[in-house]
Amino acid sequence: MFISADYYQELYLNEKDENAVLAEVEKIRKEIGKLKNKMESPSYAYEMHPYPSEAETVSKYREYLERALDRLSELRGEEARSEEEIRSVEFNRSLLDISAITLTMGRYLQYKHELSFTENTATLKTFHLDSEPTVDDKDHAECIDSISRLYLGEWKHSYMPEDYGFTVSEATGWQLRIDYKGKKAPVFYDGRGIFPYNFNSLLKLLDADCV
Repeated sequence: MFISADYYQELYLNEKDENAVLAEVEKIRKEIGKLKNKMESPSYAYEMHPYPSEAETVSKYREYLERALDRLSELRGEEARSEEEIRSVEFNRSLLDISAITLTMGRYLQYKHELSFTENTATLKTFHLDSEPTVDDKDHAECIDSISRLYLGEWKHSYMPEDYGFTVSEATGWQLRIDYKGKKAPVFYDGRGIFPYNFNSLLKLLDADCV
């Protein structure tokens, strides 16, 4: 069971010196990294999973980490986040500038899920081979909130089995494209048989089949 972020701060952060808070930051970063690596392994789908799940554990640890980083920054008088953590924060600051998120996946990249945004609306289009696309209206605010909790700024841009020491035959390929309003260049992520640790949260957002 987890404690609340407020109680965590009271127990482990308030009245602690810089070295103690830094030790707490490093401990949580290590735990998050270990869980992410485990969940990105091709064997993860076939393992028995505990309750609470690894995904729920990462989510709660992130709450603790944000509190610890804020406290460490306060004690140092400067930003204590790593470059990766800063990228994640900056990515989330630009969420309202996103014009579309498009996921293409399948062994032959034959399925496409496109979530597009206007100022106050969100529309999900799903394309399958040999069938007409489906169109569904989504709640704009809920979609933006869901994207913020994906921490896409921390994703690697490529997830290939060779990078994890695996060989995957007949692997599912995928590509995620994020387009922005104005002249900002799109951002791409892709993979083959390997998925970011919270990929199923993205699939849930896009009403796609889980992997």
